[in-house]
Amino acid sequence: MAGTRELVLRAAIRILGTEGVRALTHARIDTVAGVPLGSCSNYFRTRRALLTGIAEQMASDELSAFERFADAPSSRDELVDQLTRVVELQTGPGRIATLARHRLFLEVAEGDAADIFGAGRARFTAWTARALGALGTHDDDAVRAFMAGLDGLILHRLTVDDSGEVSSIIRYLLDGVAPTR
Repeated sequence: MAGTRELVLRAAIRILGTEGVRALTHARIDTVAGVPLGSCSNYFRTRRALLTGIAEQMASDELSAFERFADAPSSRDELVDQLTRVVELQTGPGRIATLARHRLFLEVAEGDAADIFGAGRARFTAWTARALGALGTHDDDAVRAFMAGLDGLILHRLTVDDSGEVSSIIRYLLDGVAPTR
């Protein structure tokens, strides 16, 4: 069973993902979390502390989910399958958390919360570099370009059009940075 702090943070993520940054108030969070008024403020006295707490919770959740993909895929097709599942998860069942993450990125482009997400991003970058390296691509710019393409795909599915075959787009991105030989 989740404790009050976790309930508060999960409610904050839900609000951030569905209503945006402006709706993120202590009272609104308490109401959505179903906890006594003042609970959020007891844990997070300032907006900065709240945003940092949200970032820590989201980073923890994402790193836990990433554990399933700790090993680099053994083939090009497995890489496409794994990344397709990640994109479909982030833009489907995980849509609210992904929207919350993007809104939080924009709110805290610098500072503690941004640094917290940096650790998770570094881990995903290293995983992607290993996966692309196994396909013969060892260029850091190619890794960054591929990841930017994935970010763009996720943002496109969140904001413009969530239809379309994800795996075929990932294959196009992959062909650009790691052509088949």
